[in-house]
Amino acid sequence: MLRWKFYLMKKQALFLIINFLIIFQCFPNTNAYLLFEPYPNIETDKQNYFLDENISINASWNIYNSIDEETYINIFFVDNDPEILTPSWVINNSLHVIECSFENGINNFQTSIQSSIFSLNSTQFPINLWVVLIIFNMQYEILINDNIFWNWTQISLNKYNPIFSNDLENQTNLEYKENYFINNSIIAQQNSSKIYSGGSVSATLKLDSLLIDIEEYIISDNGSILIDINDFDISNIGLYNLSLIILENELFFGRELHQIINITEKNIKISAMNNRNCIYNSSVDFFLMEIQLLDRNNITVVLDDPFWIIETDFIQKDSLFLNNCYYFKFIYPEHSGKYFVNISAFKYGYHFNSSYFTFEFNEFPIADFFSSSNELIVGQTAHFFYSGTEFDENLFFLWDFGDKFGTANEINPYYIYEIPGIYTVILSIYDINGDRVVVEKNNYIKVFEDTVPEANFTFNTNSLIKNEEIQFVFTGTSGNGLTSFIWDFGDNFGISHEKDPIYSYKVPGRYTVILIVIDLDGDNNTFIQNIRILEHSDNLNLNGVVENRIFILILIFTFLIGSIFIVYTRIKQRNISKKIPLKSLTL
Repeated sequence: MLRWKFYLMKKQALFLIINFLIIFQCFPNTNAYLLFEPYPNIETDKQNYFLDENISINASWNIYNSIDEETYINIFFVDNDPEILTPSWVINNSLHVIECSFENGINNFQTSIQSSIFSLNSTQFPINLWVVLIIFNMQYEILINDNIFWNWTQISLNKYNPIFSNDLENQTNLEYKENYFINNSIIAQQNSSKIYSGGSVSATLKLDSLLIDIEEYIISDNGSILIDINDFDISNIGLYNLSLIILENELFFGRELHQIINITEKNIKISAMNNRNCIYNSSVDFFLMEIQLLDRNNITVVLDDPFWIIETDFIQKDSLFLNNCYYFKFIYPEHSGKYFVNISAFKYGYHFNSSYFTFEFNEFPIADFFSSSNELIVGQTAHFFYSGTEFDENLFFLWDFGDKFGTANEINPYYIYEIPGIYTVILSIYDINGDRVVVEKNNYIKVFEDTVPEANFTFNTNSLIKNEEIQFVFTGTSGNGLTSFIWDFGDNFGISHEKDPIYSYKVPGRYTVILIVIDLDGDNNTFIQNIRILEHSDNLNLNGVVENRIFILILIFTFLIGSIFIVYTRIKQRNISKKIPLKSLTL
C-alpha cells in the first residue's frame, strides 16, 4: 500500500516538472516567473500614523523567478485608490517606493514618508495613502502588462493635535486691564513627549468676529511660551477668542489652540488712608482727605482722571493726585462733631464700590506739662508729665528735651541728661492731619555736675556762756543742687536744719557739735567740733588768763630744757678731745 502511494506522488511530481519545462521553453518571453500559492499579500501594523512615525509593513509572496533582471517586486505609496488606477499609473506616479528582494515568504519593511512631499496645510490632514505591492516584468525598460500581480492596503497620515502642557480651562475670566500671562509649553495631545520647540506661533485676538490684534511669539528651545495679554489692544470688555496658530513645524504646522478670555469690569475699592477721627484746628481753614484705589488683591490702582462723585457735609475746595494717592481738600466745618463723606467714581471698564466715610472732629486740647524736678544732676532721671486738658486718643506726642539728643513720643516720658547745662523743653501735639499745638518752656531744666559737699563751721567764742545765744556759721561748700543741713548741738535737746543756726545752752559743760551736710543726689559730709559752756562771763575771762600763764610757763620750761641740752653736748665734746695723745696727731 505504501509503495503504491509513493509511486503516485513521484508520478505527479514528474508531471508538474514536465509541464513547467514545456511552458518555459515554449513561451520564454511571456512569463519571467511562476506564481504559487499562497498569493502575494501586504499589510501594515496599524492604519493611522503620525508624520514622524515609522510605517511597519509585512509583505509576502511565493514565486519561481527564472530571469532575475527582468522581474521586480516593489512596494509603492500612492495618494489615490488603486481600484480606479492601473498598475502602470501606480508605478509611474508613486510618492514613495520600496524595492524588495526575491526572497519568498514574509518580508518586513520599516519606512517613513518625507513630509516634504506633502502640503502642510492644516485642512489637508489626515492624508489617505495606499501601500501597493506589485510583482511585474520589464523587458527593454517596457512594462509587460500581461504578467502583473498586485495587492494593496490603505493607511492615513496625520499631524499632532497641540495642547498646553499645563491644562487651561476653556475660559479665563479677567478683569479689565488686569495683568495676565500665559506661561506654558505646547505638546502633542497624542504623545506628551512630543514638544513644539524652536518655532513660533501667530496669536490672533478677536472680539466676536472683529479682529482686534495679531502678535507673533517665539517658542524657546525648551518649548516654553510666554504670552502677555496686555500686548493686545484691549479697549473693551467682552468675550475674546485667542487663537494660536503654529508656524514652522511639520508635526504641528497649521494646527491651532483656542482660549476664550472673558474681560469683565475691574472692581475698584475706594479706601480712605487718613484716620477719620480728626482734631478740629481753628488755626487753618481746610483739611485733606487721602484716597487710594485698590483692586481685589488690595494692590494700588492708578487711573487717569476718573470722574469723581462726592456727597458730603463739607465744602470741597480742590483735589490733586500725588504719589499714587488722590487728595481732596475740604473746608473745616464750623463746629466740632460728626460729618460724613460718600465717594464714588466712574470710568469705562471699572466698577467702583461707593464708600461711605464718617469724620469726627474734636477740639485741640489745651496743652501743658511739668517735670518731677527742675534741677538735676548728670545721670539723674527726670520724669515729665502731661498736665493739659483731656485729648482724643488719636493724637501724637513729640517731646524735645533741648539737648539735641533726646526725643520721646510717650505721654509721660522719662529722660536722663548726660551733659550739664540749662535746657528748654518743647512738647508738640499732632493730629492725624499734621495739625499741631506746641508748648515751650525756656530754660526749664538745670543740670549740674556731680560734686560732693564739704562740712565746716565757725561760732562766736564770746558767747560760750549759759543761756547766751551762739551764732553758728556754715563755712564749708555745698554739693549738687539744694543742700540739706543737720545740726546736732550735743545736749540731747538741740537739733536744727538751718544753714546758719543760733543756739543757746541751758547747762554749763563740754559739748560735741556735729554738722552733717547732704546735697541733692545724696552725697554727704560731716564736721565735729568740741566746745565748753561756762557759768559766768568772769569765769570766761579768768579762764583766759590762766590759760595764758600756763602757755608762758610751758614756753619757759621748753627754753630751759633746750639750754641744758646744749651745755651738756659741749662738755661731752671737750672730754673726748682730752683723751686723744699728741703723737697720734703727728704725721
